[in-house]
Amino acid sequence: MKKHYEHLWAIILAGGDGIRMREYLKTNRNIDSPKQFANIIGTHSMLWHTIERAKRIVPLQRIRIVVNNQHLKYVHAEISEPERKSLIVVPCNRGTAASILLPVVKIFAQDPSTCIIVFPSDHFILEEERFMNFVESAVDYVHRSPETVVLVGIPSKDAETNYGWIEP
Repeated sequence: MKKHYEHLWAIILAGGDGIRMREYLKTNRNIDSPKQFANIIGTHSMLWHTIERAKRIVPLQRIRIVVNNQHLKYVHAEISEPERKSLIVVPCNRGTAASILLPVVKIFAQDPSTCIIVFPSDHFILEEERFMNFVESAVDYVHRSPETVVLVGIPSKDAETNYGWIEP
């Protein structure tokens, strides 16, 4: 895949507290961290997998990783020194919208022609190549229609108030 776009940036959201999974991870896996810093499947954390996924189409210097101050001990254990230069540290978890707004403002100040992809870091994606093909198709579409916002999701049977859902 490795097709890089000149003004493409990525925001990786890793500031959540992982409340819903915390007890399960602690009890069943002996992991005491939010799920994005946990090695749930394989040998790396979900954050690590998300960073590697984003780097398929966005160079590291145009990736911003949003974490909250309380999670720095987990972050430094999970990502390398070059990736730490991409960190945006917020004082505490204030939700998804707030975690997106700060990096968007900073990115637009640096690159007003930007196209931004937002990746949650707590999603497990089995078929990464297939998923990234969808992401790349969405990026291609936005480049052809820059006034468009594209949201990639999966169909749900009903609204799930514990996890969030998309209403077209």
